[in-house]
Amino acid sequence: VFSGDLPIVFGITGMPDWMTATYAGNYVKLTGTPVAAGTYTLSVAASNDRGKNLAVGQGTVTVE
Repeated sequence: VFSGDLPIVFGITGMPDWMTATYAGNYVKLTGTPVAAGTYTLSVAASNDRGKNLAVGQGTVTVE
């Protein structure tokens, strides 16, 4: 979840092919069915519609 003036523009890197991102309001929802074990490092960047207040979050998804 990101805060700031709506609408918020999102960008994601590191997402595996089987994962889908859904953007709604001020959050990103990641869904999908893994096809193999692995570790994926995702980076999500968000900024408001004026290109200000850039925020970046990073996390790891591990499939066993």
